[in-house]
This record gives sequence, C-alpha cells and structure tokens, in this order.
Amino acid sequence: MDDRQVIARLREQLTNLCGLFALSLLLQGRVEDDEILELVASAVPSLGPCRVEGTYLVRDEIRRNGNRPSRGSDPGLRTQLDALAGADGPLTLPTTGWAWAYPLRGLGRHRGYLVVSAPAAPSPNERFLIGTLARQAGAALNSAAIYRTERSTSQKLRQQVRQGTKRVRGAGRGPYPPTRQ
Repeated sequence: MDDRQVIARLREQLTNLCGLFALSLLLQGRVEDDEILELVASAVPSLGPCRVEGTYLVRDEIRRNGNRPSRGSDPGLRTQLDALAGADGPLTLPTTGWAWAYPLRGLGRHRGYLVVSAPAAPSPNERFLIGTLARQAGAALNSAAIYRTERSTSQKLRQQVRQGTKRVRGAGRGPYPPTRQ
C-alpha cells in the first residue's frame, strides 16, 4: 500500500469517527427507545459493509431494523442471543456469511443487542466502529430509561401534592395560616 492509499484510508477512518461522535450526541438527546434504535439502525451501513438484521431489547421481542417488535421473530435467533447472556458474539443466521450480536449496555446494565450481518467479516476497524456505536446506543437507552423514571416520579409527586392541598382546603383551612392584622 503506497502513501496515498494510507492517507486515504486514514481520512476515511477519521470521517467515520467524526460521524460516530455526531451520532452519539444525537442519541443522548433522545428519550424514546424506538428513536434511539432507529438512529442506530440507519447508521450501521455507513460504518462498514454490514446491514442490521434487527435489534433486541431484553424487555421484549426482537425488533426488525429498530422498529416495533415483530410477531414472527426467529426463535432460533432469540435462543442464540439469550445464550450470549449480555456478551457480544457470533451468530448463525441462514442467509449471511457473517453475523454478530453487539450488546447494548449502559452503566453495566444490559439493555439488549444490535444484530448485524455481512457477506464476509468486516475489518477490525469497522467492527470497532459498530461496537462503539452499540455502546453509545446502550448508554443512550440507559439515559432515556432514567429520564422516563424521573419524569414519572415527578408526575406522581405533583399529583400527591395536589391531592394533599385539596384535603387541607376541604378541612376548612387554606393552604396558608391566617394572617393577623
């Protein structure tokens, strides 16, 4: 490989890293799992010769290309993912030469998998980029779950305060003690 080819390859890797950084910023601004998974699924082909076979969240069924759970999910794929127990690893899919499950993990919590395939194994750099994308997606899924929990807790507390205020008012007292003049 001559110097021009090396420089061209380095520029391509730098472009991919910049794109991955920008995508990471977009992911962190999302609060819905479906939005996060759709962004991830749309980005994978730009990082290498891979396509997304689907995404899998621990709490539900396999999702095809980041969409809502599909009813006719491949039970063999789910069995393989369950056997990985949160680790990454190779998969056997009937129509691909190479398939891999990348865990979606955030703060040590396993959220699911990004399942990708290709006619042949991608380069180590391409696998690194897809793995990094999966880690960023896991962090975004974790952040979104925390946000939703906090929002729900806040709404419940506001409702309890309103109910308490109504009870106090209903007992003949205002929300504040009377003022003396």
